[in-house]
Amino acid sequence: EAGFVVLVVSLRGNDSRMPAGQTFGLNESGDVAAAVELLRRRSNVDSTRIALVGVGTGATASLLAAQHDPEIAALVLDNPVKQVDDILARIGPTQWWLRWMRPTCKWTFELAYGVDADAVSFGRLESVMDDRPCLMLDNGNVGTAGMKRQMMGQVVDFLKTRIGPRKTAVAITPQN
Repeated sequence: EAGFVVLVVSLRGNDSRMPAGQTFGLNESGDVAAAVELLRRRSNVDSTRIALVGVGTGATASLLAAQHDPEIAALVLDNPVKQVDDILARIGPTQWWLRWMRPTCKWTFELAYGVDADAVSFGRLESVMDDRPCLMLDNGNVGTAGMKRQMMGQVVDFLKTRIGPRKTAVAITPQN
C-alpha cells in the first residue's frame, strides 16, 4: 500500500523441514545478503534504494549484512542482539553458580557454527549504522506480527522520508 516492493525473508533454521542451528544473525546474514542480491536483479527495483527491516535475529542479520554491503540504503532494526552476553544468556547456563561456564559455551558455539560471536558487538557495528539512515526500535520479543500499527506507521514514514517508495525494495527479516 505504501508503494514499496517487499520481500519477506525466511532465515535458516526457521523451516522445520530443513532443521539448522540458529546463530543469532551471524550466519543468517548470508540469507539477507542473498535476498538483497535477488532484489537487485529485479527490473522493478532500484538497486540503490534497498532497505532492510529486521526483528530480533533478523535485525542482527540485517545489520551484519549491511556491514559488508555499503549500497544498503537504510536500516530498520527492532531488538537486535547488542552484545555477545545477549547470546550467552540464551545458550549458556542461567544459574549464577554456573556462569563461570559461559566462556566455554561461547567457544563451543563459535567452533560448532564457525562464527565469531563478538561480531554482534554494537561497538564494532556503530559505523554501519552511522553510514546510512537507521531507525532503531525496541519492540521487545513480540516479533513482526506483534508490531503495533503505530510502529509500522513509524517504519513506513521513516522509509518514505529517507529513501522514498518509488522503485524501493524492503527486505523484511522477521524474528525466528
